[in-house]
Amino acid sequence: MSYKHGIEVAEKATSLKTPLSTEYAAQVIFGTAPVNLAEYPEKAVNTPIMANSFEEAKAALGYSEDWKNYTLCQSMDASYNLFQVSPVIFVNVLDPERHVKELEEMTVPVSNGQAIVASIGILLKDLTVKMATETRTGSAEVGAAAAAGNPVELTVDEDYLASFNDSGYLVVTILSSGAGSEAQELIISGKVLAPDLVTEEDLIGAYDSVTGKETGLEVLRQVYPRFGIAPGFLLAPGWSEKPNIGAALQGKCQDINGVFRCMCLLDLDTAQAQKYSDCERGIRIFGSACRCVMAETYQRRQGVRIFCGVWSDGLQQYHCEQ
Repeated sequence: MSYKHGIEVAEKATSLKTPLSTEYAAQVIFGTAPVNLAEYPEKAVNTPIMANSFEEAKAALGYSEDWKNYTLCQSMDASYNLFQVSPVIFVNVLDPERHVKELEEMTVPVSNGQAIVASIGILLKDLTVKMATETRTGSAEVGAAAAAGNPVELTVDEDYLASFNDSGYLVVTILSSGAGSEAQELIISGKVLAPDLVTEEDLIGAYDSVTGKETGLEVLRQVYPRFGIAPGFLLAPGWSEKPNIGAALQGKCQDINGVFRCMCLLDLDTAQAQKYSDCERGIRIFGSACRCVMAETYQRRQGVRIFCGVWSDGLQQYHCEQ
């Protein structure tokens, strides 16, 4: 029988990637986020929010896999999970006071003391929870029970707790000490975020000379005074392929706070740019020859990610991975 003598070393490649942290090329990203999942939804609208990690961004803005409706989430995933880049500054323009619609009243069964509403974007502050009542017989119960057919409205933190699961669905937990402890069904209504109501004007934004309030891209000038970081890149994923927004982003690249300038990344419609060599043709949609502008196309086809940049003096492909 053979024995090994001495020291033997076996090295394995680490699965951790080295994070890249820099204050000299910070991304400032404009778009929409599921702020109903944020800790303070009202404070996450038209204000720059700097996050150094995915957890920070998720707590401040919420996170959803629905990247089409909540466009900032794809940048969270790319910056923190794919490339470990920080810090990133986000500006959400989805306003839970304006961009909402009514949640149609629905009846949800209670199982193991919880009712789960499979709907994304529900606002807790406008939530109404009622307990469906049943007809009871017997004189002793008639006086104590609510009138048959009239739902009983429950009180948050007394009769139930409301939270969200990892999928962003509403979870109503019935408290055993509350009025709904024996509820078999709950009637849920309220308001839900409507990202489809966000317009180009909301993202481009404006400055109100009366209130002094800035919205949309106008919030850019708050970044340096708040954080001491000069913007390096401006992005609006899911929006910047629109000519008006693309032009507005280009205009914001110059004279930031009267001192700085940066680059912006513009989306290209993959129906017009299906491979990186099509980017030069696609950039002509914006009519731009400015060196501070880079156009980006990002597509997922057969597991291939293609990133490409277009400058005024030619084409450069800077990342492609299988």
